[in-house]
Amino acid sequence: MPSEKNGYTIGFSLTCGMNNTTILFVKEQNTRVLIVTSKNEHVEACGNAIEKELRKASFQVSRKNAAETTIPMVNAADILIFGIHGTQLPPEFSEINRAFTGINLAGRTGALFVDASESAAGSLKEMLKDTDINLSSQVFYCRRESSTVNSSALTKWVQTILKTYRDMIHERQF
Repeated sequence: MPSEKNGYTIGFSLTCGMNNTTILFVKEQNTRVLIVTSKNEHVEACGNAIEKELRKASFQVSRKNAAETTIPMVNAADILIFGIHGTQLPPEFSEINRAFTGINLAGRTGALFVDASESAAGSLKEMLKDTDINLSSQVFYCRRESSTVNSSALTKWVQTILKTYRDMIHERQF
């Protein structure tokens, strides 16, 4: 059963030897999150709101435009959140889309937010289909007609992402 000690979550411990030496296997509480967005004012505002919500929970958050995102940034993240505008994958996602045809993101959690339609979410899912990422089932819709993000819906969505992540971590513990 996980427990807390000095800012770390103890996944499990193993006591062995004549000296009863204890080895702790730990998971840092500060999970790394990368938010990747298209270059669009509304999507970037939504990305800002998501970043603020995640920082409240003490996550390490980076937010990048898709064109500036590198594979080492992706590999360093525990949770990847992608947001786009329109109905299709924007051009700035072309390099990430190409790279994701040969990258394995197993062991990471993914989430999606869009400002337009289900087809936008579908194009993001298509981009991620061969990566083995553990994708959260809910897509967050940042509607263009609203000048503010619905904070209660956003909080609920972030909690869904965290549950997906924690469930995945729990499944890996033995």
